[in-house]
Amino acid sequence: MTNCLYVSEPSFSVLFPRHSIEDYVEVDDPDLPELSAFSICAWAKFVKNGDGTILSYAVPTEDNEIAIWCYTTKVRFSLKDGWTTTYNSLLSDGFWHSICLTWSNVDGNLTVYKDNVMTDQASGVATGKNIFGGGRWVLGQDQDSVGGGFAIKDAFQGELAEVNVWGRVLTKQEIAWFSTDCQRRMNGDVKSWPEFRTGLRREVRAVDEPSCTKCKFEVS
Repeated sequence: MTNCLYVSEPSFSVLFPRHSIEDYVEVDDPDLPELSAFSICAWAKFVKNGDGTILSYAVPTEDNEIAIWCYTTKVRFSLKDGWTTTYNSLLSDGFWHSICLTWSNVDGNLTVYKDNVMTDQASGVATGKNIFGGGRWVLGQDQDSVGGGFAIKDAFQGELAEVNVWGRVLTKQEIAWFSTDCQRRMNGDVKSWPEFRTGLRREVRAVDEPSCTKCKFEVS
């Protein structure tokens, strides 16, 4: 038997209607301390066969402190502006997908989940290093400097929902809970989805009845 999981509570998505360097979401985080671990989860719907940046976090000394890009058949991550990996994973198919990325500096374990399935895992990623605090979060663009240096090739077009950041590695149970419903509110303790609503730029707009309320896949 299958069932379609619908809205758990009212939420919103953010629509990026065009492929433009002017459309993005930005939020400063001056009080953020250094992080020895993190989890980032989001729901994303790219235009079909579209490329773009889901999230970037930059500080004055590191423009790619954290970055998540998506290409037609690949997802690329960068940490500490010096460690980059690319995974084969289709996100830009015009449908909603959940994506979660977890990392810890203890052993450098980085784990990637798509639609509640662990798709890739690596070790030795920035082992012993911390993510610097006091930076800026941007959705929909890659920062080549804090809050700037945008390029059209990195622009996101589509819809994002429930982008959250935690200062720890989420459990598999928490990732499963997040990934089975795009409207489940599970606020990050580093950055929570409602905080991003204050930073919409140019043509980016909030949608109070997001399209992800319609079931895109079934759960057994």
